Amino acid sequence: MRLVLKMQNEEVVSQHKAQEKLLQVSMIKKHEELMRELEARENELRLLDETIKEKSTELVKKEESFHLKVEAEAKEIAVEVDLAHNRKLNEEAKSFYKVC
Repeated sequence: MRLVLKMQNEEVVSQHKAQEKLLQVSMIKKHEELMRELEARENELRLLDETIKEKSTELVKKEESFHLKVEAEAKEIAVEVDLAHNRKLNEEAKSFYKVC
């Protein structure tokens, strides 16, 4: 009887070890799968970050270009207004001197 119990116990222990080994292998595979997924997501985030930085840089350059154009146009308009004002003053002065 003891021999039978001992053999049954050894078989149960053997089955538990086999199940433990299967579980361990399964957990290792799942861990590897999760790590690959994490790495893929990190790469995706890295690419998104690079794209955002590139687009931001591009936007800043366009914004600077726009401000330079606006500034140049404002200066040009100011010069034109100043010239028109000076012409008007000259015409008024000529008219004034003709009257005198």
